Amino acid sequence: HTHMITHTAEMSTTHIATWTVVSHGQAVVTVQRAHAAQLANTVIVAVSSASDDQDSDGIPDNIEGADDIDGDNIPNFLDLDSDGDNLPDSEEGTADSDGDGLPDYLDPQPGAPLTEQIYLPIIVR
Repeated sequence: HTHMITHTAEMSTTHIATWTVVSHGQAVVTVQRAHAAQLANTVIVAVSSASDDQDSDGIPDNIEGADDIDGDNIPNFLDLDSDGDNLPDSEEGTADSDGDGLPDYLDPQPGAPLTEQIYLPIIVR
């Protein structure tokens, strides 16, 4: 089950700017201007159970999370191919077949362990 909670968040602020013109050490003109703003936004929070799987890939939503590893603007819990390697998450699963610390459904290069890369600056004389 997924429960949707909707709430309107309200915030108000007041800013006061004071401008003073000083001549020969004396305040000649002082102007205060107040600006008030009110904002209201609707916030929707989805609370799901431990077994919810909205994309039906066999990996629970709370495991996949809302990250977007492949940058396709689809959160992992709705993405059928979270890592963008053209292999569906349902086939890759949560195993880590190459031992690099990433589950296969998040690993765009299965079989190729991650290697640390160090980039040195280019020095020109």
